[in-house]
Amino acid sequence: MLLYDKYCKTKIGYQCMQQTLKVQLRMGYIHVEISAPILLTSTNETPYGIYETIASGDSNPSTSGMGSGNYPPNENPSNAFDSNVTTKYLNFGTDEVEWGLNTGLYLTLQRGTSIAMGLRFSTANDFPNRDPLFVTLEGSNQSNASLNLGSSWTLIYSGSSGLATDPGRYSWGEIQWFSNSIPYASYRLLITQKRGSENSVQYSGFQLYGYPRLVPQLHLKIIQNTTTNGLESSVPVTCTTSITTSSVIVEYVTHILSKCNDNDILNPIMVGLGLMTQTEEFYNSDSIQSIFTAVLPLLAEYIIQNRNTEQHTDNSNLHYVYWLLCKMTGVMIAGPQQNSLEMEHTEKAC
Repeated sequence: MLLYDKYCKTKIGYQCMQQTLKVQLRMGYIHVEISAPILLTSTNETPYGIYETIASGDSNPSTSGMGSGNYPPNENPSNAFDSNVTTKYLNFGTDEVEWGLNTGLYLTLQRGTSIAMGLRFSTANDFPNRDPLFVTLEGSNQSNASLNLGSSWTLIYSGSSGLATDPGRYSWGEIQWFSNSIPYASYRLLITQKRGSENSVQYSGFQLYGYPRLVPQLHLKIIQNTTTNGLESSVPVTCTTSITTSSVIVEYVTHILSKCNDNDILNPIMVGLGLMTQTEEFYNSDSIQSIFTAVLPLLAEYIIQNRNTEQHTDNSNLHYVYWLLCKMTGVMIAGPQQNSLEMEHTEKAC
């Protein structure tokens, strides 16, 4: 993804998002480049088996056992994420459609909200006809019991599993890439077709690839709030820009800009705010209005406090803040671009 803007004439650069996002201001442009997607799933995932479930439908929990709707006790959903191709996840499903079909799992990623753009399967030890051939993948930002509701899920992929050509037993198939620009906290996988006639579907591994949240999870996970009784409470932060989370993001950014001088934390904050200026293309302008309103005075104060320091000429953050302050102000004044004609006129004006 490449984004350009003509507001800045400095040359700076920094990296964030766990080495997958680069930002450079050069030759009068801001240049944002995202490199290759990374593995999103880990061996610490907690998946939940499901059966007799279709995309957009309610999830039907699968349980341990040896009959309809079950998975064998030693062949449970967690085996799909243990990085061991000698273990497997097997689900019998039901004979209402065909054994093993419409089974799968859902999970909330341990790394946090991420943009999935690829998936990959590995085959199990035996019975090639149990291999999944076609699948669906859905995303959700709901939580807890809401994840059982079909209305909580949005379909983002329906297609091949990457095992159309049998790679052999204990083997990984090809990564299947797909278009998706929306970050989700949870993902639901369903098997819609298998290789042949068998009493179940099985696979030894399942992986998701894509981009993690812009701000590293370590720096974004917790904000300390003081409750009415004077006790501190921890508030988890998500990367969505809904009205509910906007206030949390504002508090987080306010705390970082006011209290922190660590560039490793400031840099991804600046990148995230810069990307938020791409309203309507990546973010809804109504959602980020409250964020910009609160952050603009902080950016101005940051400039005032740092512009006369000895490190001014070497402060790459300060140069970027100059640009960011102008860009965010412009977004607030202009508002969202309403239609293609206005967008075309804006491009010509630039």
